[in-house]
Amino acid sequence: MKTRSPSSSLRLAFLPAMLALVVVSSAAAGPEPGLTAHAPDHHFALPSESGVALTTEPGHPRVAWRYGIHTGFGKGDSKRPVELLEEGFDPAYGETGSPVLIDGMLLISWSQPTGDVVADYTKITERYYRDAERNAILQDNYLRIDADWHTIALDAETGDMLWRRMQPSASLNFLSSKRDHNGLHAAARDGLYVTVTLLGEVFAYEIATGDLRWSFTIPNWNAIAGAFKQEMLDTRTIPAQTTGPFGMRRSGAIIVDDVAVIPDMQRGLIGLRVTDGNVLWETAAVLHPQATPIPWTHEDKTYLICNNAGRLNRNGIHLLDPADGSILWTFPTNGYNPGQLLVGEDHVLINNDPSRNDEALLECYEVGLDGLTWRWQFEDTPRNRVQVKDDRGGERKGVIRDGVVYLLVGTGRRPEEGYLVSFDLATGAVIHEPDSPRIRSQGMPFIAEDKFFVQNDSAHSGSQAGLMVYQLHGDGQFTYLHNIQYEGFGIQQMTDYLHPWEMPYAGGKVFIRGMRQIAAVDLTVFTSPRAELLLEDAWAGALRPVQAVLFGRENGNLYGGRLESPPRLELGIIPNAFHRVDMWTEFGLAAEIPIGTDVEVDADFHFYSFSWSGSLQMERANGNEWTGTWSRSFAGWEEPVSVSGPLHETSTGGYPLKSWPNPGNTGTPVSFFGPLPEGQERLHLILPEALPRFDGLKDLILAFDHDDTSVLTAVGGAFRYNQAYHEIDARDLVVTPEGLSGTALVIINTDAWIEGDWQNGGSLAGYVTLDLTFGEPDEAGLYPVSGTWSAEWGIEHTRSGPVTAILQNMPAPQAYQGVKIRRSATPGEIALSFFAEAGATYQVETSTTLEVGSWVPVGSPIEGTGEEVDTHHNFTGERRFYRLVKEE
Repeated sequence: MKTRSPSSSLRLAFLPAMLALVVVSSAAAGPEPGLTAHAPDHHFALPSESGVALTTEPGHPRVAWRYGIHTGFGKGDSKRPVELLEEGFDPAYGETGSPVLIDGMLLISWSQPTGDVVADYTKITERYYRDAERNAILQDNYLRIDADWHTIALDAETGDMLWRRMQPSASLNFLSSKRDHNGLHAAARDGLYVTVTLLGEVFAYEIATGDLRWSFTIPNWNAIAGAFKQEMLDTRTIPAQTTGPFGMRRSGAIIVDDVAVIPDMQRGLIGLRVTDGNVLWETAAVLHPQATPIPWTHEDKTYLICNNAGRLNRNGIHLLDPADGSILWTFPTNGYNPGQLLVGEDHVLINNDPSRNDEALLECYEVGLDGLTWRWQFEDTPRNRVQVKDDRGGERKGVIRDGVVYLLVGTGRRPEEGYLVSFDLATGAVIHEPDSPRIRSQGMPFIAEDKFFVQNDSAHSGSQAGLMVYQLHGDGQFTYLHNIQYEGFGIQQMTDYLHPWEMPYAGGKVFIRGMRQIAAVDLTVFTSPRAELLLEDAWAGALRPVQAVLFGRENGNLYGGRLESPPRLELGIIPNAFHRVDMWTEFGLAAEIPIGTDVEVDADFHFYSFSWSGSLQMERANGNEWTGTWSRSFAGWEEPVSVSGPLHETSTGGYPLKSWPNPGNTGTPVSFFGPLPEGQERLHLILPEALPRFDGLKDLILAFDHDDTSVLTAVGGAFRYNQAYHEIDARDLVVTPEGLSGTALVIINTDAWIEGDWQNGGSLAGYVTLDLTFGEPDEAGLYPVSGTWSAEWGIEHTRSGPVTAILQNMPAPQAYQGVKIRRSATPGEIALSFFAEAGATYQVETSTTLEVGSWVPVGSPIEGTGEEVDTHHNFTGERRFYRLVKEE
């Protein structure tokens, strides 16, 4: 990184004359909101009344802090842990639960492989671990069978580690799987954190200090699970998630008053006294293995609603008194309800069909001390009947707030059928169905302030997994705003395919547990300095500039930001398109830069699943307008590669839609956005063996949206799955009624499935020349395209474009650091020495009162030269203040 002018930090300096030196800029930014923590009650949608203003801008959410720690995998295969080993992580899956936010601290527990006994990888039969070479790499670490139990406490404001504890051999390591993820949610309240392992070991820590208050072993279950663990150690076999007695156990603990209620791992509950861990009571057959007791408060007393409505005729819902474990009532649902029930405001929603293979309707009951009272049922339509399966987090997910149910309806496997809708809680009457993207399997939602957040299931959504954000308008109305992708913050999220991860929220921050880190994402309106950028031509072939936001600190230094990630909507091609509205990814700076200065800095432009390095060259800002250029260079190959040939016979034109007809999946586009603007159509071309990849020549696929004379937008796909990551500068192509001709610059960007790298470090530039003829259209308007092409790859090339930035929330006035004040050798004078930035202008001013409007200039303006300057001023000895003004 090269910086043309050093940044200046600021301080006060005093003489007997009370000389004060300050640099003046824009008004001060407001304080950051404080963090108000809460304890989880396993509603997975805790309301917040803190009054924090959350941003509506898709580029403004930002990472407040990260803590690098590995707490498990998502969808299983052996490739992921191999990659983590290469990154320096010690891989783990085992078991883990959701983070807990309480008393200003974020706590999480997980298992970590340990010990000398490693699995014989030749015994692994799990379908995601069939690569013997990778399994051999994993044998000495990831395939260890024994596991320690770790707990960590982080400062929720800063991410600093406050304490960490480890319980040896208290857990068991598992293979990560596509489904069947295990792990129990912890409980916290009144200064105590209680965590439970799959082996039935319970540990209660003092939240403030991390001291172990007590521990407890679940007798029957620990004997069963312990015997299985010993068998695994003896036979050197690493279990899959459903092996042995475990299965899909994703329950949780809860603390009510002075009782810690924990699952006995066999559908029962145990009540432990929080002071010493002694058993107060035990109750059998009240809890589904995927459910957690949910608190219900009536007349200032808290009860627990316990769901046991699963398979094998275990279909009751119970109301339990946590003081003594007594069951007040049992309600037979005759419905299949794995996992969490949706409970809120004295109501519970229940599926009414007894079979996991049938499609159930949802019914609403009012909760009372005497039982459940039926209130309403969903309208019996095919759209409202949903197949509920526990191997896909089958519970109905939603939020109840202010008399309204916000609910996802749909299977999760057919995203075109998934939709959000709001209902009146008392009557079931539909209030509103917003016009928003369709949703796949989703994680636990939550409401924060006036926003509704729905977590996309990262098992199926890939890099677009994250939070869909909706604005609540009152009376059950809500509208879609934008997406917040986890990978847009550099976070690879754990799968929510099965496990309903709770994401704690407080004070404008949501806390996300990823594969490699815990992260606090700040959702508030940004009050610190920032620069809103437009980068022209940063993605070749796009209609409009790429947007970016650079975030600053209170002192005015920009440290990084977020970038809008093409291909965008107008390009029409991207996987999982039904999620796509706004995609924002990380924009990295090699070093912090002072906002609005004359500066050059290296930058990383992260686009979807790849990135490229470039630089920003910014000129000194004029007011709040900051301009410059971006640039990106390709070194080129010593011997560029030239290839040529005819078009593939399936190349076709005339498509009226933004679709991508994949020849390997005839008739089914990879993505779909709707019709092209009037007068435009799409040309779909396949150039056989046009691309020199590390493992041989591969096909290159191009899509051109054009009118009668020119190509308007363009994008390319290649490699596995035809991912659309390739940029095409098609401005020199000419379109006529007869065909298309000319040369285009094509930039190939590697995708997530590539093993290996390009010869020049990850990207490839080349020229593709086309001479195409359009055939006669058929009844649908589609026509064959024939002709020849040639390409030259590995060229030396530099791309650049203008940058326009608007500066906002400029730093407040601060005292100038580095000013030297002394009495001059000339009687009656003082001397000031300070470093003056090249190109900057300074003015010394004086006042006798410090009142607004009392400051007057002393001497002439001083032009900075990039060196220290001296200035002398008359001083008569009276009380007087001076300040140094850096003019904008």
